[in-house]
Amino acid sequence: MESEDIITSKTGEEDNSTLSKAQQKKLFTEESSEMEEIDKKEEKSEVQEGLSEDVSISENIALKEEKLEEELPLENRQEENLEENSEIEAQKSVESQEEVLNILDSEEVKVLGEEELSTEIDLEPKEKEAGISEKEIEQEVQKEENVSEEKKLDREIALEEIEEEKKDEVISEDVEEKRETKNITISIDDSMLVESGLEIQYTSLQLNNFPISYSNFSNELSFNEVISIGTSAIKIGEVLLNNTSLKILVYDKFKLLEIKTREFKVALSIDLLNGETLVKNGDFYKYEIFNKIKNSRFAEVINIFKEIFSGAQIEFKFKKLVGNISFENRIEVYKFNLLQELVNSYKNIVSSLSLNREKNFTEITNSFYEVFLTEAILEDKKIDSWINFRTKNNFDINIGDNLTFERIHKLDFKGINFDIKEIIKVKSEVSEREFTKDNEICSYRKAVEISLEKIEKFN
Repeated sequence: MESEDIITSKTGEEDNSTLSKAQQKKLFTEESSEMEEIDKKEEKSEVQEGLSEDVSISENIALKEEKLEEELPLENRQEENLEENSEIEAQKSVESQEEVLNILDSEEVKVLGEEELSTEIDLEPKEKEAGISEKEIEQEVQKEENVSEEKKLDREIALEEIEEEKKDEVISEDVEEKRETKNITISIDDSMLVESGLEIQYTSLQLNNFPISYSNFSNELSFNEVISIGTSAIKIGEVLLNNTSLKILVYDKFKLLEIKTREFKVALSIDLLNGETLVKNGDFYKYEIFNKIKNSRFAEVINIFKEIFSGAQIEFKFKKLVGNISFENRIEVYKFNLLQELVNSYKNIVSSLSLNREKNFTEITNSFYEVFLTEAILEDKKIDSWINFRTKNNFDINIGDNLTFERIHKLDFKGINFDIKEIIKVKSEVSEREFTKDNEICSYRKAVEISLEKIEKFN
């Protein structure tokens, strides 16, 4: 019985302990409900108060713990209560933190949205201003890009041209290296224009051969009237000419006094002064030297012409008419000096060849240039001069080739049994600029050396 009582008492004690635990759970549940209500209130206050939530939660938890300590008499109850309270506290703290974070996130989103709107509103005028400046900047950038592109193109073109020039130079150098320069000899014919400086010296002055004549106005002009003065003595410088025929040739715009002898005639522009005196008026003139003049006399005629064109006084008097004329022309003086040299050359030729039958100089048929060459070959001269030439390129002439021109001069002097080969060697090579579009080679004042060879005649 005692054992049963013990068991019963133990059971009663266990029941009491069980009840106490149930009561504890009930109390804890009630407290939990109270805490939930407090937590709700606190959550509302936390939204308003913000970050102070954690502090209020910890205070409530402390108060609740104090109540639990007072109500729970046993240590086990206190331990279990503490364990459960810690779990609930941890759970609530987590939940409260999540709610706070959600609230904060929502507020941050709102704030961020407002800030974005404000920044968008603030940036609108700036964006407009930036848009204008960006257009201007784009235009400037486009211009700079265009300029840089043009410069780039110019540089590329320049580089291409330089490269082409280099290629051309290389090609031309290769061609020149491969092709040897040629020495080309050309026989002169009537289709070519070839004149040396010495030849031009005569032809430009119309000193080709006899008879010698010249007029500085057109030969097509004809005089309207001839006034014959008569025959009279006339003085030219220190030379006195007798039996000279005097005439006045009347043209439309000028008058000429014609002075004529057996060897020559010359007409000079004049005018009548005071109805009695003939004086120079204008620069018109013409003259002619006749053939078949003896050599000694021809030399005197040359001196007379030199006096006339050197400005010597030409004087005569016929009845009431008086002549007092002074005429000057330096070119004509030079021409007659050259003729005088030719006369001397002819004398040297006759003397060197010991010609028995001497021709009058005025009767030779060769040109004055050929007379010059005849004296030069007898003296074995080499002549330095220059040349003008134009010829069709029928000789495969290329840049860098050397040209030599040749021609034969047939002499018509009695007692001379040879002709002359004139060899004109151009001193410099043919250049590119001497080639014309018409397949011609043309050059002016090109330095040459002239040599002469005798070609024997066979009867």
